[in-house]
Amino acid sequence: MVRTFISIDLPDNIKDNLYEIEENINIDGIKLVKRDNLHITLKFIGEVSQIKIDEIIQNLFNICFKPFKLKIESLGAFPTKKNARIVWIGAKGDDIFPLVDSIETELKRLKFKTDERFHPHITIARVKKQNKDIKDRIKKFLDDNHNIEIGSVLVDNFRLKKSTLTGKGPIYETIKEFKME
Repeated sequence: MVRTFISIDLPDNIKDNLYEIEENINIDGIKLVKRDNLHITLKFIGEVSQIKIDEIIQNLFNICFKPFKLKIESLGAFPTKKNARIVWIGAKGDDIFPLVDSIETELKRLKFKTDERFHPHITIARVKKQNKDIKDRIKKFLDDNHNIEIGSVLVDNFRLKKSTLTGKGPIYETIKEFKME
């Protein structure tokens, strides 16, 4: 079984800018996402067999889109700023939603569950410890940097990726790239 997801990879300049933001977090109890693992998740699929991966690839080839731009800006947290478990930066642009809808449609044909909510974002940190001091420091960091602007990304492809969990964090590998036209 292979742990899989569909994502948009980020160009190096955006990863560099995001990494600078991460370095400023500097709060105990927070695990930063490694620079090379920064991405926009379009759909988490989960554990699937190689046969199912082949079916997913076939269905994803049905998706056609023109390239579009996303603005990378605005810090936030899930589930809330006061009780952050995930610290993220937004990926804004309406053109991402038809792409996600098409991915959901193609995967639904293979009997995958549809995600009800999609919030385009890049996870930059995960909160591993919870106490009042950590919560307050995270909220202050988010409030102080809420309106941050990182830049724009031209999206002309998406990828089916494999995630291997290790003691040092996940390792992501591209299974297949799908170019937009």
